[in-house]
Amino acid sequence: MDCEASDNLIHSIGLIEKQVAGVQVSMAESLRILHNTIYNVPRAGINVGDGTWGGHEIAYNDVFSTVLETSDHGAFNSWGRDRFWHPDRNKMDQLTAAHPDLILLDAVKTTKIHDNRFRCDHGWDIDLDDGSSNYEIYNNLCLSGGLKLREGFYRKVYNNVMLNNGFHPHVWFQNSHDVFRYNIVMHAHQDIQVKYWGMRWITIFTHDKKIFKRSGQRHRKTWACCRNEFCRACSRRFSVEELERPRFQKF
Repeated sequence: MDCEASDNLIHSIGLIEKQVAGVQVSMAESLRILHNTIYNVPRAGINVGDGTWGGHEIAYNDVFSTVLETSDHGAFNSWGRDRFWHPDRNKMDQLTAAHPDLILLDAVKTTKIHDNRFRCDHGWDIDLDDGSSNYEIYNNLCLSGGLKLREGFYRKVYNNVMLNNGFHPHVWFQNSHDVFRYNIVMHAHQDIQVKYWGMRWITIFTHDKKIFKRSGQRHRKTWACCRNEFCRACSRRFSVEELERPRFQKF
């Protein structure tokens, strides 16, 4: 606790060992990772190796030219693999249904990722993998790979902008308690084996109605294609939450 990595310039690492990160977090609580510039790395710029114990703040970082020599990773990457996680999905479904108290037994505090700029070359800009749970992700700019959530619980994703890509939900749980709202995306959602769609879904697409139709045909009540106008941009408030009612178009 009470540790901070801030105002660092980290680049051109991983010349021999490739499973590296500009900032690596493992079995820690309430770390602050702030105002770092990280680029030219073979894997993640920032990596959280497990859910224990959470409570980190990851903010105001500029992370780009990442995952240059590998794939299936992110500019920001995390793994959960906490006590509820199991490589056999059927067993994990049974375990979490029978013992929901296990879900936050390791990730006891919420990790916040906000006000960052991420770009991944061969993966996702933000990749929450293998049951990563208890995250709040907001006010981020994703430049290339979009955002992925796989398997975990209690993820709140809002007010992010995903350029040149979109949202990637993978194999969600029935009662994940995930929230995805007020985000601007440019591609249709690319879900994999998702039978259950979280608690709340409001997505703002670009003007392209074709994208809306590809993603909205199953969830027309929660998608919208509208003008990408920000609330009070002149005063540097770039929230899009006020678009929910007055400016959504019905299709």
